[in-house]
Amino acid sequence: PSGWLMINSAATHTVVRDVNIMMSATDGGSGIDQVRFSVDAGQTWAAWENYTATKPLTLSSGDGPKNVQCQVRDRAGNISIVGNFITLDTTGPAGSIKLNADASATNQTQVTLSLTANDAFSGLGQMRFSTNNGQLWTAWENFQATKSITLPTGDGLKSVLWQIYDQLWNLSTFSDDILLDTSVPTGSININSGAAYTTTQTVTLNLSGTDTGSGMNKMSFSTDGLVWTTAETYAASKTFSNFLFGFLASY
Repeated sequence: PSGWLMINSAATHTVVRDVNIMMSATDGGSGIDQVRFSVDAGQTWAAWENYTATKPLTLSSGDGPKNVQCQVRDRAGNISIVGNFITLDTTGPAGSIKLNADASATNQTQVTLSLTANDAFSGLGQMRFSTNNGQLWTAWENFQATKSITLPTGDGLKSVLWQIYDQLWNLSTFSDDILLDTSVPTGSININSGAAYTTTQTVTLNLSGTDTGSGMNKMSFSTDGLVWTTAETYAASKTFSNFLFGFLASY
């Protein structure tokens, strides 16, 4: 016999395992007898059945290309094989999102998103973003590896949601968090335990710094408020010969 087989009206991809087969078979000799199908490239076959022009089939599990074959037998026992391919794609794209190169905190509402995405089968579609836990989303746009976005105002932990779909509308959602901290640390300095005078240029600074946002990080010192020492890890005391100091938060 001769003929052809088409899956889902010649579609190249499907998001579900259940598909519809359309086929045509002719035989100029003894005539068509029966057909049987395989959804695993001929490794296993279903039972022989009467020929029909359409047939529902369930593809094997697991995303990827599927080779559907049909054996067509005429009444004399001659067998031909017709077949076709379709790609099963049931999962959204793989990807990742990082805010400000994976920083834990920022003092600016404007942040840069670093995005990666790939889809092994149908290809990438479009993406969108939310900065309020999915209540509102930006317009769909084409994928790009970097994106600038503005966080909501108000200090605290901010979460950015990122959705991207493939060409079959399989949707994936990713997120990343960053702490918005726009408030400066508070602190105090006590020189030589509060002494009013000293006979030496070297003194002991008793320091108290707090930060309710990102936490204490670095400190530096100055004798004139213009030139500052190199920032160093915050500590509660410091032996020093200068009398002005400042704190930096950990962003």
